[in-house]
Amino acid sequence: MPIASAAADVVPPRRAVALDFSMPGIKAFFSEDSNHALVACKYAFAMASTYGERLAQALDLSGKDRQDLADDLSISVQAVSQVLLGKTKALTAENSVKAARFLGVDAYWLATGAGSPQAQAEVPQAWPFRASRAEYERLTPKQKEGLDAVVAAFLAASLERQDDWGRPAPRGVIEAAESPHRRRKAS
Repeated sequence: MPIASAAADVVPPRRAVALDFSMPGIKAFFSEDSNHALVACKYAFAMASTYGERLAQALDLSGKDRQDLADDLSISVQAVSQVLLGKTKALTAENSVKAARFLGVDAYWLATGAGSPQAQAEVPQAWPFRASRAEYERLTPKQKEGLDAVVAAFLAASLERQDDWGRPAPRGVIEAAESPHRRRKAS
């Protein structure tokens, strides 16, 4: 029976009692038939699950086992078992997030128990290029590798020089460059 419902069933009768703080009075108080640990109040909550219990639930939901999780996190299966048994409080923050992704559960729920185990849909990052993703996906692996090299080189060079490549040129204005071969006006 959950604590909240047990607390609601064990409501001590209200009675005016003179409190006796002597040792016999204290013993008499605690020897009564009521359980004093389950006093009904509006703040009675069911116990929250532990990290290990949530990790076990995530493993069940995903259909994966301890060994699968250990392999994905590059840790020993014994380390996973220690967490599941409660002998270790939790995984590291980094491994906790990796475990949540691997098991397909919400990382915040796994870490805190708040919310739902169902992972929130990740917001896809906007495609930053004029060509569509579909066009990109039609490229061969060799073409993708070449494109990656070109983009990486362009970014490195642009960031090193801090230039404004890619900025649209002003319309109707032609900027003249200083050149030793520039024509002089006839006077």
